[in-house]
Amino acid sequence: MSKNIHTSIGIEFNPTSLRAAWVQGTPDHLEFKGSRELMGDFTKKKLFVEALKDLKGVMGFSSSEPVATAISGKQVHVVQMPFKKLPESEMKNALRFEIRQNLPFDAMGASLGYQWIGTDQLMVAVVAGNYFKHQVECYTEASMNVQILDVLPLCLSNGMWARKMEMEPGLAQVCLHFGEENCTLVVDGDGVPFYSRTILFRVNRLFAQNGDVAQDVEVENALALFGEELRRSLNFYEKNNDTKGFSRMVLSGKFCNELRLQQALRKDVGLTMESQSVKTILHGTENLPDFEYDVALTLAMRGVGK
Repeated sequence: MSKNIHTSIGIEFNPTSLRAAWVQGTPDHLEFKGSRELMGDFTKKKLFVEALKDLKGVMGFSSSEPVATAISGKQVHVVQMPFKKLPESEMKNALRFEIRQNLPFDAMGASLGYQWIGTDQLMVAVVAGNYFKHQVECYTEASMNVQILDVLPLCLSNGMWARKMEMEPGLAQVCLHFGEENCTLVVDGDGVPFYSRTILFRVNRLFAQNGDVAQDVEVENALALFGEELRRSLNFYEKNNDTKGFSRMVLSGKFCNELRLQQALRKDVGLTMESQSVKTILHGTENLPDFEYDVALTLAMRGVGK
């Protein structure tokens, strides 16, 4: 194999599922090698580690293959904020002090990373200390070579940019990723402030594929509550940021092709839905379901430098 060709496995983790995608190639030419989904209860460390081992065995990649994954949920906080430059040795403590009141968990002991956007804006990602440690330990015990440990909101933003959608400066793009128990909302675009929020929305209980489907009234009520929460978040963004408004809505996740979900979103948000999946960027993905593996593919693509 050419030394310029790299491989990477992207893994999306949810408490009830693991989705992995294997990608090979260069940033300019990416080939899809395979994917796998495992379902189960992965809330306990032992079960999660065993599932990771099973995933590696079924897909057939070695412990040396680079893995990229992302942490998500209420114990993850990502924010873009103005900040003045300080000596490197002082930055993290100053940031902890600055954002501590906006965190849903204790800032002390949390894992914090940041990146400058221009000269006076920071993108800050914070993960609760115990949760970060738990994730690292699980992948280590499963003998996986994790090279990239991302946070889901930034992964979703990367996925939007990777699609190479037309983005008019000043117009915000709205991304909704439907995990089994939460919806991750991300707002980003060309020249607009980044925003993210996790909304409790157990979409797997509404559109279960094991025959245990929710009643129509339950689905309608849940969709109405979710739509109200989504509108509240988007109104908050518009009131607190100087933008031209919203351009389109990008969906990802296993359940985003559900017709009732799409109809409710069109009614509640009124934005055009982006039809292009991340899979269209790669070669050999014709038989892969649209949108279902977008997170895993985005992570894998980042692992090969895309």
